[in-house]
Amino acid sequence: MPGIGEYLSGVKYPGRIVMIGRNKDGMNVLFYAVTARSERSRNRMLVYSDGVLSTVMLSDDDKNVSILSYDAMKTVSGMTVIANGDHTDTVYNAIREGRSLSDAVAERTYEEDGPIYTPRIGGVLGSDGLSLFSIRKDGDGVDRLIYRYPLENGIGHVLHTYDGSADEPKAYRTMPQRITLDDGDDVLESAWNAINPDYRVGAFIMVGDEWRVKNVRMGDGDGKA
Repeated sequence: MPGIGEYLSGVKYPGRIVMIGRNKDGMNVLFYAVTARSERSRNRMLVYSDGVLSTVMLSDDDKNVSILSYDAMKTVSGMTVIANGDHTDTVYNAIREGRSLSDAVAERTYEEDGPIYTPRIGGVLGSDGLSLFSIRKDGDGVDRLIYRYPLENGIGHVLHTYDGSADEPKAYRTMPQRITLDDGDDVLESAWNAINPDYRVGAFIMVGDEWRVKNVRMGDGDGKA
């Protein structure tokens, strides 16, 4: 079973990456990373503040573009939601209102960026398990897939938006990848080093209540939630 670095080193252009799991010490691990091809998409950073992880555009002209600038992680009712777009808020609101992840996923569709049609991906970490989901184009319809897993020490599950090269990205259409979360493996550094530096934007990890963030355009950060 690969670690996250070994796995991502074989993915030419992953797009956005979500990973949820638990390390061998029994601490929950949440990871999110952004890669991008265009100068416009690379001109942003990840910011963690007051329990919310956000992707922030460095250009005022793009700050209201929901596929570029959004909250990527929020916590509600003892559950943490992490996702690659403003559907983070859709899931967050559903849980806050006592509705299910299935209800939230049913409200959304894939991104309208043909011919790729980027999937909307994400996950929810709770006290009794984790879920990952993908909302992707399927012919003239929509696949809304939810994958549920128990929390296992030393195991993580990774989902990303793209397969293929940066020149010809394709929507990721495979189940989440099961990886090992070894105590001796620095997940953030391993993932960061495995991503092609031409496409790096930012990466974030939270292990227990400790978090770190790396950005290309602005500074790194760390702290306790």
